[in-house]
Amino acid sequence: MTPVKGLKAEAGEDWIKLSWKACPDFTYQQDTITVAHYEVFLDQGGKWTSLGKVDKGSPSFTHSALSPGTGYKYSVQVANDILYMYEGVFHKLSSYSSSRLSAQTIQAATTASTTPASTDRQTV
Repeated sequence: MTPVKGLKAEAGEDWIKLSWKACPDFTYQQDTITVAHYEVFLDQGGKWTSLGKVDKGSPSFTHSALSPGTGYKYSVQVANDILYMYEGVFHKLSSYSSSRLSAQTIQAATTASTTPASTDRQTV
């Protein structure tokens, strides 16, 4: 089955956008393997939680409302449907493969108050 390839992340202060190369459908002999969808998971202390499914035609996902300067671990899974013929009858089987990536949001910008430099003059 086709694994997710080219997985990368772009980050802002409170969001991370994951993107990857679309996985192709293919045929091998009489078997047809198609991408059904992608699913994005987040590692929450060792437990992988689904953030949602992504249509096969849109290989990207934006995770928003995040904390600035925080690291996150993601897994992007591709679900493949395999259509195969056995004893003259077509059957459908699903398979999954995934890729993982860690990303960090950008630290929040701090507003610094500045004091103008003083210009002391002495008369001699």
